[in-house]
Amino acid sequence: MTPLPNLRTWFQPDATLLKAHESRVLDNINAVLDRWAEQPLARVAQLYQPVDRDFLLTFRELDSYSRPPETEYWDVWSAGMGEPPQWPPGRGRRIFAYLKPFKALPQLLAALNGLPNPSMIFAPGVDPRLRNECRNPTLRFVDKPVEMAQAARECNLAILNGTHATTVAMLLAGKPALHIPIFLEQALNAQAAERLGAAVATSPNESKQTIDALRLLLARDQFAEAAQSFAARYAIFDPNIQIERLVNRAEELAVGPDP
Repeated sequence: MTPLPNLRTWFQPDATLLKAHESRVLDNINAVLDRWAEQPLARVAQLYQPVDRDFLLTFRELDSYSRPPETEYWDVWSAGMGEPPQWPPGRGRRIFAYLKPFKALPQLLAALNGLPNPSMIFAPGVDPRLRNECRNPTLRFVDKPVEMAQAARECNLAILNGTHATTVAMLLAGKPALHIPIFLEQALNAQAAERLGAAVATSPNESKQTIDALRLLLARDQFAEAAQSFAARYAIFDPNIQIERLVNRAEELAVGPDP
């Protein structure tokens, strides 16, 4: 599209300003192309055209763009790396959190620290003082990445920043999530999970909103039911088969153009 679509749907941008910004980006692109002795672009969208094949590594439900019904999605897979999850003792639903630092994190950790639920947290970059303040035996910080598929199978609820791979891992396991996105891409993933009814998204700056959302997810089953519906739709999804299909298709394209 020209101009490129507005992905920050919660804003109403000035169309003239957007056009001016895109024009500046196009000028920068063409300056680089000129140094490379390449033909200039007429519009930024030409970066994505023409191609022989799109490999969209996501699910249709998580795609942020409007595409025709015949669009093929190659889904997504995890590398399966990480340590097996080691859950602390406790009672109630298991909570798995994979988070980077954000403004409301101290209040969220304090809320988790006050729950009886067994909670496992991987939070690289978190202030060590915050960890030291959490002395509840039902809450465990881990220092190494956890094997995501196994954590998704064993937990009952996830708290995430809305990254694509972790969002998908929870949905494929039929588990609801509280998303606290920090960046635009994460916000788009969180919105998609919310549209499915399988998640609640909150602002990284709003501690009360975030804690209220956590309580809501723990109290109601509707979010887990929506996540389980997604998992049921893709119950036969096999990442190994999908990788093999993609490699075969790429080899076909390398041999010759699409018929």
